[in-house]
Amino acid sequence: MLWVGFVKPYKKWIHIHYQQITKKKLLGSRPCDTMVKLAQSIRDQNVLMNPHQEALSEIQRTKSRTCYIDFDIDNKMPLKELRETIQCYINQEAINIIETRGGYHVLINPVLVRDEFKNTFYQNLSKLSDQSGDQMIPVPGTYQGGFTPKILSL
Repeated sequence: MLWVGFVKPYKKWIHIHYQQITKKKLLGSRPCDTMVKLAQSIRDQNVLMNPHQEALSEIQRTKSRTCYIDFDIDNKMPLKELRETIQCYINQEAINIIETRGGYHVLINPVLVRDEFKNTFYQNLSKLSDQSGDQMIPVPGTYQGGFTPKILSL
């Protein structure tokens, strides 16, 4: 009877969110991973699992498109030096920089990259960075390990 009491509050929620997740193909090739986790938690009577948080975590890990290419530079060099180095490889209009506790995240808008840099900017900026591509970045203005990330202007 406890199992039925646990399932009832989440039954409608699980059904609605399962439909939304599978319609939007948010979970890639295995759209039922979150649903399997939820079903196992219900079966095991795991009252500590938060189904809403699980679904939000899956949505956060997936995305439909990318507007920026992110280069993570874990070197707290002076901004002037960073700016001069980056501008050798790409035009200024395509660059956005977020200062973080340990360095910078250089966000490049590929739509704004000039033709003369299109074929070389990725390789050149990859040499400067520790990681590149699709990564999680801190939200500017929030608190991150004793530091508040901010957007810097060039």
